[in-house]
Amino acid sequence: MIEGNKKVSQKALAGKRILMIMSDKYASNMLKQHLTKYKAIVMLAYDGVSGLKKIEEKKYDLIILDILFPGLNGYEIITKIKERHLSEAPIIILTNLSSENYVKKAFELGVSDYLLLTEITPDDFVNIIGSNFL
Repeated sequence: MIEGNKKVSQKALAGKRILMIMSDKYASNMLKQHLTKYKAIVMLAYDGVSGLKKIEEKKYDLIILDILFPGLNGYEIITKIKERHLSEAPIIILTNLSSENYVKKAFELGVSDYLLLTEITPDDFVNIIGSNFL
């Protein structure tokens, strides 16, 4: 997992299209507000089905998703993205699930990073994605 100790300039995120697929509305809205301060364009989806639909409809520079959703989980979303060649964007898991099995499976599916929501601040989050993925 990548550390976020570099400060990101506004230019690094300005105009970048980011899709966040998370069932935690509070966390996703808080992170969206933080990213939009840097002029990122952030779209939100709160379940896997609507998140996948957004990926099918538009191109994104970064996809951030949780693992557990009713209907279509994060692993299934990643699999569909890869099978259908829907996006070349880096995919970051942002979750509260810290089990080694979850982490291992995510990296086996090709995610770029796995971040624990409970272990990073909004500033850390912005610095990690701005410094390493955009």
